[in-house]
Amino acid sequence: MLSYGDTNLSFVSPKIPSLSGRGPVFALYSRYINLNAGTVQDLDRFTNHYAFASSFKAWKYTAHKVSHVFSDLDDNNYTALENQIRINNIINFETEIANNHNQKNKTNSYAYDISWQPNYKSIYFKSRYYYKPNDFASSNMRSTQFNNALRFPAFTRIISLYFDHDTDKLSNKYQKEEIRLAGETNINKNLRTQLELKQIDTDYENSKKEEKLINNNWYYDFDLGKLKTYHSASFRISQTDKDSKRLSQSYRSSLIYPITANQQFKSSFTLNNQNNSFSNRNVKSLNSNLTLTSTVSSKVNSSLSYSNNLFLHKQTNMTHSISSNIGYIYAENWFFSFRTGISQRQKHSYWFTGLGLNYQLSLPLQERKDITNLKGRIIDQNNAAVEKKIIKLNQNLAISNQEGEFIFPALSNGIYTLDIVDKENYVLDPPLPRRLLIKTDSLQYINIKQTSASSIYGSVRTFKPVANWFLQDEPQFYDAGAYAGLTITLTDGNTTYSSTSDIRGNFSFKRLSSGTWTLTIDQNALPKNFQTEWSEQTIELGESQDYQINIKISEKLKNVIIKKI
Repeated sequence: MLSYGDTNLSFVSPKIPSLSGRGPVFALYSRYINLNAGTVQDLDRFTNHYAFASSFKAWKYTAHKVSHVFSDLDDNNYTALENQIRINNIINFETEIANNHNQKNKTNSYAYDISWQPNYKSIYFKSRYYYKPNDFASSNMRSTQFNNALRFPAFTRIISLYFDHDTDKLSNKYQKEEIRLAGETNINKNLRTQLELKQIDTDYENSKKEEKLINNNWYYDFDLGKLKTYHSASFRISQTDKDSKRLSQSYRSSLIYPITANQQFKSSFTLNNQNNSFSNRNVKSLNSNLTLTSTVSSKVNSSLSYSNNLFLHKQTNMTHSISSNIGYIYAENWFFSFRTGISQRQKHSYWFTGLGLNYQLSLPLQERKDITNLKGRIIDQNNAAVEKKIIKLNQNLAISNQEGEFIFPALSNGIYTLDIVDKENYVLDPPLPRRLLIKTDSLQYINIKQTSASSIYGSVRTFKPVANWFLQDEPQFYDAGAYAGLTITLTDGNTTYSSTSDIRGNFSFKRLSSGTWTLTIDQNALPKNFQTEWSEQTIELGESQDYQINIKISEKLKNVIIKKI
């Protein structure tokens, strides 16, 4: 694939019914219309097929695509029209109408594929109907598919339900009907399960067959420090008649452990067990694999693997394999690999080896000047890239890659608001959200630095002197309760924030950067005859520090004259 800007040249294989092969396809992309044209060599029938497709976006709520396929030796030509209509969360449709024109018989047949995908808050639903007549593509097979999926939250969990009904009919010779009910949910953050019920009815030349299936899958993942483990268990019960039943079980466990920064250990264990008619006739297989990968340098990496396969039935078969792989980056686009090993099966041993040389071709093309892009990079306080950060530009979303880079392509002129979705615990430089002016013929780039945020919080309470305080050498005060409505100001010389104590007397300043901050109390907001211990306080705030400070408002002591009698 050769790409630069919004121009793309690639080698792909278009989707053509019942055909296989590869061929060159030229793709040209622009802001409003995309064009694709190419050929496919049919490896089965030794002929060439030609395809053309054009997609365009008339307005922001709809998208359309037209494609046409024809062949040298085939009498069938295919034309398809695809439409996407997404006006809101409820009006969300996708339709496809395909036409098959038979040049020999001068006939036309049509296939339909319609789906509706509404969603409301956290509830998602999708319904799809597909129909293909028996004279489409000369298959003589009529097919229908009705698929439904519902996903919704319940009791702090996400539940997904599925219902599918598929039928295939070949004249009066063959007919198949399949009904599927399934559901999946997460038990907790580490454990999830799937349950599937399926019934398949087949009628072949007056010979009927009914098959029932029950599948149950369990997945469990958890971490022990640096050790990451993954486990799964599958149970399958199938019944073709009253006396024929089969129980299949499969267990798999794997773990990944980083030994050092440059070495990683992986292992996996799989056990398969099959029981016919719930008898003692079991077929078992046991597989294990151990792999140690190492990064020797920035250009050299290596791996050492051992695998074992044990098959248990009437007789025991076992195979072993040990292999080593070395990879070397010769230049920026050149990669060399060497693999060798020994495999043993029963009494025979085999030695194998292989060499590989890869070259990544990159050809810069002229970038379009009528397309405006916004690119950027996000780093942390250690100048390390921040990966998988969600950046928002108006309603558009982008996710930073491993290098911390992100891009918003094909933007029209205008004013945009740039923001980060998850920023509550961070301080951003420059501060976000931020308004940006996007102009044509400009490739804008923005660097964002995020640092762990600090905070200053506390409470404001009033204190009054106890009764007969004037008889004490050191007057004592009691807590008279929280004080609401006191304005506190915080500044570092460049940025100023203010907070007002709530009904419980609490106040807070969040998402603060490290440095010297000055806290000031509005003395004019104090009640009459009350005072604070200080009116201004300097705080040295560190990174990721939560600094607590409490403000005490005390009633002023009155002058009392005590007369001796």
